[in-house]
Amino acid sequence: MCGRFTLVDLSQFTDLFPWIRPPEQFAPRYNIAPSQPILVAMGQQRGYGLGHVLWGLVPQWARDASGSSRMINARSETVADKPAFAAAFRYHRALVPASGFYEWKPTSRGKTPMYITRRDGKPIILAGMCDTWHDPAGGELHSGTILTTAASDDLRAVHDRMPVILEPQSAHRWLTTPPEKARDVLDLLRPAADGVLEMREVSPAVNSPAREGPELIAPALPPDDRPPNSPPSLFPV
Repeated sequence: MCGRFTLVDLSQFTDLFPWIRPPEQFAPRYNIAPSQPILVAMGQQRGYGLGHVLWGLVPQWARDASGSSRMINARSETVADKPAFAAAFRYHRALVPASGFYEWKPTSRGKTPMYITRRDGKPIILAGMCDTWHDPAGGELHSGTILTTAASDDLRAVHDRMPVILEPQSAHRWLTTPPEKARDVLDLLRPAADGVLEMREVSPAVNSPAREGPELIAPALPPDDRPPNSPPSLFPV
Protein backbone atom coordinates (compact mmCIF):
# COMPACT_ATOMS: atom_id res chain seq x y z
CA MET A 1 0.00 0.00 0.00
CA CYS A 2 1.06 3.63 0.16
CA GLY A 3 0.30 5.55 3.32
CA ARG A 4 3.19 8.04 3.59
CA PHE A 5 5.53 9.57 1.04
CA THR A 6 7.87 12.47 0.33
CA LEU A 7 8.24 15.08 -2.38
CA VAL A 8 11.58 16.81 -1.95
CA ASP A 9 12.61 17.97 -5.45
CA LEU A 10 9.76 18.79 -7.83
CA SER A 11 12.13 19.89 -10.60
CA GLN A 12 13.14 16.26 -11.19
CA PHE A 13 9.51 15.57 -12.15
CA THR A 14 8.89 18.69 -14.23
CA ASP A 15 12.14 18.12 -16.14
CA LEU A 16 10.69 14.80 -17.31
CA PHE A 17 7.38 16.40 -18.31
CA PRO A 18 8.04 20.01 -19.40
CA TRP A 19 4.51 20.24 -20.82
CA ILE A 20 3.03 19.89 -17.32
CA ARG A 21 2.68 23.32 -15.74
CA PRO A 22 4.36 23.57 -12.30
CA PRO A 23 2.67 25.34 -9.37
CA GLU A 24 3.63 28.90 -8.55
CA GLN A 25 5.05 27.86 -5.20
CA PHE A 26 6.56 24.62 -3.92
CA ALA A 27 7.91 23.59 -0.52
CA PRO A 28 9.65 20.22 0.06
CA ARG A 29 7.66 17.68 2.06
CA TYR A 30 9.19 14.81 4.01
CA ASN A 31 6.13 13.21 5.62
CA ILE A 32 3.01 13.49 3.47
CA ALA A 33 0.14 11.71 5.23
CA PRO A 34 -3.50 10.85 4.43
CA SER A 35 -6.03 13.71 4.68
CA GLN A 36 -3.29 16.20 3.81
CA PRO A 37 -2.95 18.01 0.46
CA ILE A 38 -0.94 16.16 -2.18
CA LEU A 39 0.39 17.56 -5.44
CA VAL A 40 -0.96 15.85 -8.57
CA ALA A 41 -0.58 16.34 -12.30
CA MET A 42 -3.99 16.26 -13.92
CA GLY A 43 -5.04 15.67 -17.52
CA GLN A 44 -6.37 17.72 -20.38
CA GLN A 45 -9.55 18.77 -18.56
CA ARG A 46 -7.33 20.58 -16.02
CA GLY A 47 -4.86 21.87 -18.61
CA TYR A 48 -2.09 19.40 -17.72
CA GLY A 49 -1.22 21.37 -14.62
CA LEU A 50 0.03 20.48 -11.14
CA GLY A 51 -2.36 21.26 -8.32
CA HIS A 52 -3.21 20.19 -4.78
CA VAL A 53 -5.98 17.78 -3.82
CA LEU A 54 -6.97 16.16 -0.54
CA TRP A 55 -5.36 12.72 -0.15
CA GLY A 56 -8.39 10.47 0.25
CA LEU A 57 -10.85 10.21 -2.62
CA VAL A 58 -14.39 11.51 -2.22
CA PRO A 59 -16.43 10.33 -5.26
CA GLN A 60 -18.61 12.96 -6.88
CA TRP A 61 -21.73 10.98 -5.94
CA ALA A 62 -20.87 10.64 -2.21
CA ARG A 63 -23.42 11.94 0.30
CA ASP A 64 -20.67 13.57 2.36
CA ALA A 65 -16.89 13.69 2.64
CA SER A 66 -16.58 11.54 5.75
CA GLY A 67 -15.22 8.49 3.92
CA SER A 68 -12.13 10.16 2.48
CA SER A 69 -9.78 8.65 5.08
CA ARG A 70 -10.66 5.15 3.84
CA MET A 71 -9.98 5.95 0.18
CA ILE A 72 -6.28 6.85 0.14
CA ASN A 73 -5.51 3.81 -2.02
CA ALA A 74 -7.35 2.01 -4.82
CA ARG A 75 -6.63 -1.60 -5.75
CA SER A 76 -5.56 -1.80 -9.40
CA GLU A 77 -7.21 -5.21 -9.80
CA THR A 78 -10.72 -3.76 -9.33
CA VAL A 79 -10.34 -0.05 -10.09
CA ALA A 80 -12.06 -0.12 -13.49
CA ASP A 81 -15.25 -1.68 -12.10
CA LYS A 82 -15.57 -0.71 -8.43
CA PRO A 83 -18.23 2.03 -8.14
CA ALA A 84 -16.10 4.16 -5.80
CA PHE A 85 -13.34 4.47 -8.40
CA ALA A 86 -14.71 3.63 -11.85
CA ALA A 87 -15.54 7.21 -12.90
CA ALA A 88 -12.26 8.61 -11.60
CA PHE A 89 -10.36 5.85 -13.43
CA ARG A 90 -12.11 6.64 -16.67
CA TYR A 91 -12.14 10.43 -16.59
CA HIS A 92 -9.65 11.74 -14.01
CA ARG A 93 -6.42 9.75 -14.02
CA ALA A 94 -3.47 11.68 -12.58
CA LEU A 95 0.23 11.45 -11.81
CA VAL A 96 1.45 11.84 -8.23
CA PRO A 97 5.11 12.94 -8.10
CA ALA A 98 7.15 11.59 -5.19
CA SER A 99 10.77 11.35 -4.13
CA GLY A 100 10.18 8.22 -2.05
CA PHE A 101 7.66 6.47 0.15
CA TYR A 102 7.61 4.75 3.55
CA GLU A 103 6.65 1.26 4.62
CA TRP A 104 6.93 -0.36 8.04
CA LYS A 105 8.90 -3.62 8.23
CA PRO A 106 8.15 -6.16 10.98
CA THR A 107 11.34 -6.78 12.99
CA SER A 108 12.31 -8.12 16.40
CA ARG A 109 12.30 -4.49 17.57
CA GLY A 110 8.76 -3.87 16.34
CA LYS A 111 7.59 -2.20 13.14
CA THR A 112 10.52 -0.32 11.71
CA PRO A 113 10.05 2.49 9.16
CA MET A 114 11.80 1.95 5.82
CA TYR A 115 12.28 4.67 3.22
CA ILE A 116 12.00 3.43 -0.37
CA THR A 117 13.40 5.28 -3.39
CA ARG A 118 14.42 4.53 -6.96
CA ARG A 119 17.89 3.05 -7.16
CA ASP A 120 18.75 5.32 -10.12
CA GLY A 121 17.89 8.50 -8.18
CA LYS A 122 15.03 9.47 -10.50
CA PRO A 123 11.66 10.66 -9.15
CA ILE A 124 8.94 8.16 -8.38
CA ILE A 125 5.83 8.64 -10.52
CA LEU A 126 2.77 7.19 -8.80
CA ALA A 127 -0.43 6.31 -10.64
CA GLY A 128 -3.26 8.33 -9.14
CA MET A 129 -6.84 9.43 -9.75
CA CYS A 130 -8.86 12.47 -8.76
CA ASP A 131 -12.49 13.51 -8.42
CA THR A 132 -14.46 16.61 -7.43
CA TRP A 133 -17.23 16.49 -4.83
CA HIS A 134 -19.76 19.30 -4.38
CA ASP A 135 -21.12 20.03 -0.93
CA PRO A 136 -24.75 21.12 -0.35
CA ALA A 137 -23.66 24.77 -0.14
CA GLY A 138 -22.11 24.62 -3.61
CA GLY A 139 -18.46 24.35 -2.55
CA GLU A 140 -16.01 22.02 -4.25
CA LEU A 141 -13.64 19.46 -2.75
CA HIS A 142 -10.90 18.15 -5.03
CA SER A 143 -9.53 14.84 -3.77
CA GLY A 144 -7.37 11.98 -4.97
CA THR A 145 -6.11 8.47 -4.39
CA ILE A 146 -3.02 6.38 -5.24
CA LEU A 147 -3.28 3.01 -6.96
CA THR A 148 -1.69 -0.11 -5.49
CA THR A 149 -0.73 -3.52 -6.80
CA ALA A 150 0.93 -6.70 -5.53
CA ALA A 151 4.39 -6.09 -4.09
CA SER A 152 7.49 -6.84 -6.12
CA ASP A 153 9.92 -9.46 -4.82
CA ASP A 154 12.11 -6.62 -3.53
CA LEU A 155 9.37 -5.32 -1.22
CA ARG A 156 7.42 -8.43 -0.26
CA ALA A 157 9.30 -8.79 3.03
CA VAL A 158 7.99 -5.36 4.04
CA HIS A 159 4.41 -5.44 2.72
CA ASP A 160 2.33 -7.53 0.32
CA ARG A 161 1.15 -4.40 -1.56
CA MET A 162 2.98 -1.48 -3.14
CA PRO A 163 2.02 1.69 -5.01
CA VAL A 164 1.90 1.52 -8.80
CA ILE A 165 5.09 3.18 -10.06
CA LEU A 166 5.06 4.35 -13.66
CA GLU A 167 8.02 4.82 -15.98
CA PRO A 168 7.93 8.16 -17.89
CA GLN A 169 6.61 6.70 -21.15
CA SER A 170 3.94 4.76 -19.24
CA ALA A 171 3.05 7.86 -17.23
CA HIS A 172 2.31 9.73 -20.44
CA ARG A 173 -0.09 6.96 -21.52
CA TRP A 174 -1.75 6.88 -18.10
CA LEU A 175 -2.43 10.60 -18.14
CA THR A 176 -3.38 11.17 -21.79
CA THR A 177 -5.35 8.07 -22.83
CA PRO A 178 -8.95 9.24 -23.52
CA PRO A 179 -11.86 8.05 -21.32
CA GLU A 180 -13.32 5.74 -23.95
CA LYS A 181 -10.03 3.79 -24.04
CA ALA A 182 -9.35 3.81 -20.30
CA ARG A 183 -9.17 0.01 -20.06
CA ASP A 184 -6.24 0.09 -22.46
CA VAL A 185 -4.02 1.33 -19.61
CA LEU A 186 -4.81 -1.47 -17.17
CA ASP A 187 -1.64 -3.21 -18.31
CA LEU A 188 0.38 -0.42 -16.66
CA LEU A 189 -0.89 -1.33 -13.20
CA ARG A 190 1.78 -3.85 -12.27
CA PRO A 191 4.60 -4.14 -9.70
CA ALA A 192 7.87 -2.33 -10.30
CA ALA A 193 10.56 -4.51 -11.82
CA ASP A 194 12.97 -6.07 -9.34
CA GLY A 195 16.05 -3.92 -8.83
CA VAL A 196 14.31 -0.62 -9.57
CA LEU A 197 13.83 0.28 -5.89
CA GLU A 198 16.04 0.32 -2.83
CA MET A 199 15.23 0.87 0.85
CA ARG A 200 16.86 1.93 4.07
CA GLU A 201 15.78 2.09 7.69
CA VAL A 202 14.99 5.59 8.93
CA SER A 203 14.07 7.26 12.21
CA PRO A 204 10.85 6.21 13.98
CA ALA A 205 10.11 9.93 14.24
CA VAL A 206 8.37 9.57 10.87
CA ASN A 207 5.61 7.60 12.60
CA SER A 208 4.08 10.90 13.70
CA PRO A 209 2.36 12.76 10.83
CA ALA A 210 3.13 15.98 12.69
CA ARG A 211 6.88 15.52 12.16
CA GLU A 212 8.48 17.15 9.12
CA GLY A 213 12.02 17.74 7.88
CA PRO A 214 14.97 16.15 6.07
CA GLU A 215 16.10 14.28 9.18
CA LEU A 216 13.19 11.89 8.64
CA ILE A 217 14.81 10.32 5.57
CA ALA A 218 18.36 10.13 6.98
CA PRO A 219 19.61 6.56 7.51
CA ALA A 220 18.82 5.35 11.02
CA LEU A 221 21.65 4.69 13.44
CA PRO A 222 22.28 1.02 14.30
CA PRO A 223 20.51 0.13 17.60
CA ASP A 224 23.81 -0.05 19.54
CA ASP A 225 24.76 3.46 18.39
CA ARG A 226 21.54 5.21 19.40
CA PRO A 227 21.59 7.62 22.35
CA PRO A 228 20.11 6.23 25.60
CA ASN A 229 17.06 8.50 25.35
CA SER A 230 16.32 7.90 21.68
CA PRO A 231 12.68 7.14 20.71
CA PRO A 232 11.54 3.51 20.87
CA SER A 233 11.17 1.55 17.64
CA LEU A 234 7.40 1.16 17.74
CA PHE A 235 5.00 4.09 17.58
CA PRO A 236 1.30 4.09 16.70
CA VAL A 237 0.98 4.49 12.94
